[in-house]
Amino acid sequence: MSERSRSTQGKQTDAVQQVLLLGDAMVDAYLTVDPAGISDEAPVVVADCLGTTREFGGMLNTATALHALGAHVHLVARIGEHDEDGQWVQQQATALGMAADWLADESTITTQKMRVVAEPTGDYLARLDHEIVAPLSASLEQRLHERIQALVPEVDVVVVSDYAKGFVSQEVAGLIVQVANRRGPRGGGRQAVHDPWYAGATVFTPNVTERRSWL
Repeated sequence: MSERSRSTQGKQTDAVQQVLLLGDAMVDAYLTVDPAGISDEAPVVVADCLGTTREFGGMLNTATALHALGAHVHLVARIGEHDEDGQWVQQQATALGMAADWLADESTITTQKMRVVAEPTGDYLARLDHEIVAPLSASLEQRLHERIQALVPEVDVVVVSDYAKGFVSQEVAGLIVQVANRRGPRGGGRQAVHDPWYAGATVFTPNVTERRSWL
């Protein structure tokens, strides 16, 4: 979902799937600039800021795709307790009709990856990552365990979108697979370093770099 309303509702499948999606919520931001020249202070570009837009990133990209296919998506993710991106994510998910359990964490922020893009060429000048990589607190991880136990038996498919930001621990991954395999629906992870954590999952979808690290 983006502020430019680029997301569209796809055709529903014959059998609507109930999908539980857990993982790292992120915001993909785009800062559009108009390069004006080279700075006198250093050999860097000086640019006028034209505007910023936001879109779903991380596991929320998966949520958008599932929603477009007609699935009923239930999100479980961590966001910053007081930051603007976390509030925006909640608002956009609600607007799409997605159910969600947000674990609001006062010790972290909602991950934002901001791309700096030059107009009118569309050249990609830089990416600025705003994030804190840290495990869940003991209390938040306990809440996550409780939601897994309650929600997994109610869905058709479980999907884990793990970007190694600390939301999914080895214990959490093992619990997801264990509870899902009791019920029948199974999901998969996509983080190469942690692939043993997801033993027993049905499908893995690593990117090229992750896949090479397995070889």
